[in-house]
Amino acid sequence: MITVGLDVGYDAVRMVAIDHTGSGPALHRIGAQSYHIPYSPEHLFDQPDDLTSAIRTVIETYGDPGWPVTIGIRNRFATFLMPQVEKRMKGNQREEWLRWEAGHFVDDSLDHYILESDLMGYQTDQTEDIFLVAARRDAVETLQSLAEAAGIAPAAMTVASIALINAFEKSYAPSERETAALVHIEQACVDIIFLHDAQINLVVMPIDQGSGIASGLRSFGSQFKLLINQMPEEDAPNTVYVSGAQTRLQKLCSEWGEQLNRRVTLMMPFQNMEIPDPLQNPLKHINQAAFMIATGLAFQKLD
Repeated sequence: MITVGLDVGYDAVRMVAIDHTGSGPALHRIGAQSYHIPYSPEHLFDQPDDLTSAIRTVIETYGDPGWPVTIGIRNRFATFLMPQVEKRMKGNQREEWLRWEAGHFVDDSLDHYILESDLMGYQTDQTEDIFLVAARRDAVETLQSLAEAAGIAPAAMTVASIALINAFEKSYAPSERETAALVHIEQACVDIIFLHDAQINLVVMPIDQGSGIASGLRSFGSQFKLLINQMPEEDAPNTVYVSGAQTRLQKLCSEWGEQLNRRVTLMMPFQNMEIPDPLQNPLKHINQAAFMIATGLAFQKLD
């Protein structure tokens, strides 16, 4: 079985296809198509023809219409939370309670959101943890329309941050007690996912680009340090994993490592996969960290 992750980012569409027919996952295809211009988060859907063209080009060049595709929704258009629910709540009562809980985390009417929930592993005799996603209905419908206009019918959609966690778990197999931070650099912001003791917390911080993106990312390191210093020591990340499409990320990891006095490393999404010979050399010449979300999306359908 081959599954595809399609990451509709702010600068390009990225695709990863994974072959699951062997003893372990194997990278099958990888590709990207840039837009005419990068888009700011608030204007991502302003030029639908540009996005549709990029999606179509990626699928026609690197994909296959018969492969199931999972598309990612940027964190700007969705959020997730992990409420604890009493087991005695069933049916409509549980659904209404989850809607009430989600209402505290969105900045608009819940009628404008699509809610999806799933059980997590942790539970007690009386309660269980729920993974609840709230995605903006207009963003989901727009992505669906863009994909269909490009000639594909997405098998599933999920939030980019969930895909990033998925790729991290597949690539690094962390323990449940892993204390880490996943830092994904977007066009105008940085998404930070804190992982500790099977708990997940997402923080989105803007990038000050007044003096350019490079300067803004260096300044972010100081803000990130303040954020970590405010955390209880047992919750602070031991390791920071960085991904994104920016250039010179390896140098940035070194700079942040000195600022934070912690291990900061570039995420590598394919390190636990079989890499076929035709892809060995091309992978040496691309920023693999830019494909973390697409990789997590490709695994999402399998899960």
